[in-house]
Amino acid sequence: MTVNTTERKLTKNGMQWEFLYYNNTQLSNLYHKIGSSQIEFLRDRRDVRRVWVIDPESNEPFLVGLGMGWGKALLETYKDKPVNESEWIRRVRWLQKRVKRTLTPYLFKTNISAQMRLEAVENAKKEQKKVRKEREKVNETIRKGFDEKLLHYGKNTDESDSENVIHDFDDYIPKKVTNVTLSEEKASLATYMPRELSTSEYPKKKLPGE
Repeated sequence: MTVNTTERKLTKNGMQWEFLYYNNTQLSNLYHKIGSSQIEFLRDRRDVRRVWVIDPESNEPFLVGLGMGWGKALLETYKDKPVNESEWIRRVRWLQKRVKRTLTPYLFKTNISAQMRLEAVENAKKEQKKVRKEREKVNETIRKGFDEKLLHYGKNTDESDSENVIHDFDDYIPKKVTNVTLSEEKASLATYMPRELSTSEYPKKKLPGE
């Protein structure tokens, strides 16, 4: 656990760090004992939702959670997940420049939640674009490989047999096809199903004497 030691002034509302207020009954009782004084507390950089205040009399730390509405704001924004210190500071610095006034739990919750939704949409678009580019790259690789095979086939074919020489991709498409009805559905390997002949459609072998 990465823990930093920090000093802040204790007030009747608890103590504040980076706009977050921390308070509970035990901290309130400490305020009634020592008044407005500088106190030390430990914070875990992996999660800003709680700190450990060091009791100046016993020198023992005790756990203090968020107060003044911040606990609910972080719960509704991040659900029940730890909030990293760098993530918190980055968000509040961005919000300070945007709202230009005192940062409150409500302002944080509404603005940051909206920004996080926009970021999620942008990330989804980037992922779709990445997938599309990868698909196009695969298709281009397949096409190049097919063109190389056609070129190799054309070079190995007897030059005198001009009907059998494949010069380009269009020559590969059979031209002696008649009475073909195209379906509205685009043909693909996934949709193509060869038609099975019934036994009555197979050519019958002629028997002697017929």
